[in-house]
Amino acid sequence: MPLNSRDYDNIATFVVDEQRRRAGVERRKTLEKQWKEIDRQIAMEWDKELKQPKWHPKIELPLQATAFEIDVADAKRLLFPTTEDWWTPHVEFDDEWAERFREADVIVGVSDPNFRNIENVDQFTADVVVKGVIDHFHRQHDFRAAWTLMLGEAFKYGTYNGRLVMVRADKFQLDYRGVFAKGELIPRLAPVSVKNLYLDDAAEFVLFEGLEIAPSFIRRFWMRAASMRMAAATAPEGSGWLKAQVKRLEGKGSSATTPGGSEKKDHTEILEFEGDLFVPRSQGDLFLPNRTVTVAVDSGGPRTIRIRESPFDFRSYISGNYQKDQIDSPYGNSPLLKGRPLQTLAVFATNKMTAAATINVQPPVEYDDDDLALRADGGPELEPGAMFPTSNPGSIRPIPVGDPDKLQSVLLIALKMYEDLTGATEPRKGGELKSHTTAFAADVAGSRGLLRPEEFVENIEQGPMRNWLYMYYEAIKKTLKNSQSVFINTRGMRTFLKLNGSILPKNAHFDVHGSLGVINRRERRQNLLNLITLTANLAPLLRELPPDNPIAEQLKLIFEEFGIQDAERLTEFRNAVSQGTGQAGPTPPDTTGAEAA
Repeated sequence: MPLNSRDYDNIATFVVDEQRRRAGVERRKTLEKQWKEIDRQIAMEWDKELKQPKWHPKIELPLQATAFEIDVADAKRLLFPTTEDWWTPHVEFDDEWAERFREADVIVGVSDPNFRNIENVDQFTADVVVKGVIDHFHRQHDFRAAWTLMLGEAFKYGTYNGRLVMVRADKFQLDYRGVFAKGELIPRLAPVSVKNLYLDDAAEFVLFEGLEIAPSFIRRFWMRAASMRMAAATAPEGSGWLKAQVKRLEGKGSSATTPGGSEKKDHTEILEFEGDLFVPRSQGDLFLPNRTVTVAVDSGGPRTIRIRESPFDFRSYISGNYQKDQIDSPYGNSPLLKGRPLQTLAVFATNKMTAAATINVQPPVEYDDDDLALRADGGPELEPGAMFPTSNPGSIRPIPVGDPDKLQSVLLIALKMYEDLTGATEPRKGGELKSHTTAFAADVAGSRGLLRPEEFVENIEQGPMRNWLYMYYEAIKKTLKNSQSVFINTRGMRTFLKLNGSILPKNAHFDVHGSLGVINRRERRQNLLNLITLTANLAPLLRELPPDNPIAEQLKLIFEEFGIQDAERLTEFRNAVSQGTGQAGPTPPDTTGAEAA
């Protein structure tokens, strides 16, 4: 049923009213004040609302800035090892897909039709194709940098968000990676700041009622009216733009200043709603599932300028919390939110201690106003070697001031409390341990400091990151409408394959294991060398055992227990398993020197 002008007006009014309501929730208003304070503390800018004398020190300590830096760095290192083996797929493999893949023209650069296909197609082949194609698209944009920004939001504000968007590779990034043709759309992860995103706090979403209506998201931002008019004019048919409404934009937003404080006088406030919509009508509400609505708010009032149906069966957003401390709120807590008052205490003690030390060095002095000589000089001048005449030496007396030592005690207590709360310990900061500390003790000390970020990363791996891989794979299958050359660089295979969405397997399961506990790289490397030696020594024995022997499976479990994923990619191990169990399997390419970390 087509929408009319009244429907568009009702939709615009609903989106604006809902965004204003979410912005006015007490929890959100309180958090926005705290987010602003955290930004100031990380930037190490003095709180201008604190009234202090001009001579008083105004020093903002780097506690929050340091904790933010090491938390994000540690989380990124745990989530993304230096290699791309931070996740593995397991494809739903069947004979139908294997036959379709064999018949496809997938080998790039081979003209002889007898050599264009891959003869031996098995579970290993299917997993390599899925992993290779997702890694390939991740390399088309700075995927890890996007997650780094989201990790930063988690540690600062307690809530992080990202979005799956389709973009032109040659437009959204500064570096040209030379893979796709100009104008080609690719899926990418776009970080979205919680400061500009209003999450759904309806009871049926946060209290697990299991209703049919899915959560919605409202993103607030500013754009030039000229940019929107150009986008609407050049957009293809069916893209959802209401061009008549776009032409009416005046370019004067309802607010001239964004939440960040920058002037946007020539911009228009934009509210983008994604979710399920109800359009009120006299004959009954019209239900529009999974829609993205763009509403512009200027001096002429709110108006719907674009409405489109999502190309996917799922929401484009992924969202998560560092710590969920309130079940009835979509917003979370974080180390920096909790450390905010302790930073304030430490800053207070530091500045007062500095002021007390300064005033002790140059204390205020009282003198007898009847002493005409001192009075004529404007009082005594206190400096090294200073001499001045006086008829009453007892009239000059320094005034006692604060004790810097006591203030230092307060500062040390605040610093210790902050370190205990946030886990920003000296080993994590890169500080030196005691000279007699052994290498093992140093590893243990560093591991203890990583316990909390490791647990946070594990939650990401089992939740938002795994969800992202499922979403991304579906987007890739829709993106590859025509065969394209995709670079595969995983599990020993380093080549180009011509792939399209119809060739890719239908379903796949994803495991994310980037953190692999707190075992450091030196231990993993040693474990790898020991296990390769063990496998090589046992290979002859495996070949002589009957097909139903359990040793091969036991070896695989040992590899996984020591943090080595996909043990079958190791040539000697895979041959041993294949021949020891009586299963025929192709020999994968040589992976000499590959490190499982």
